[in-house]
Amino acid sequence: MDSRVYKKQTQRYKLPIITQGQKVSENQEQIFANTIESQLEVLFTILGDGIYREGNYKVEITPSFRLSLQGTPSLIAVINKVGVYRNTPIGWSLGDRGKKYYCYINSNELTPSDSSRMTTYVSVSPVFGKGVLVAIVDDTNNPKDPIVAFPENRRFLKH
Repeated sequence: MDSRVYKKQTQRYKLPIITQGQKVSENQEQIFANTIESQLEVLFTILGDGIYREGNYKVEITPSFRLSLQGTPSLIAVINKVGVYRNTPIGWSLGDRGKKYYCYINSNELTPSDSSRMTTYVSVSPVFGKGVLVAIVDDTNNPKDPIVAFPENRRFLKH
């Protein structure tokens, strides 16, 4: 057997397994990485963008006006074909009081190797195709107690 080919492999996907005494093969590691990447691409394409689990939303009025998503985890989701698992709070800085704000999560900085990094942004009108809309903060009618609403088209991944 060629010494560059690993002697063991997984049953289902034939992923190479290095055994004691073998040297790491760049070719075999590339096969392994390509197989995993293609399987993840298929899985996340089928799932589509959406929220699997989320923590609790909280509006903070003083000293600034912001929305935060807290919990452990605060968010498990798929955004732009990348799995997201976030244990730390996520925050949106809202603008002036008395408006309606659409709060999004996007994956401009999100990478498969670090699925906790993401960007958040706020818009005063709906934006399509630029991330996942997670909540709407409506501060137009009740300035003492802003309403956190969830859009009807917000997509949840089934558990």
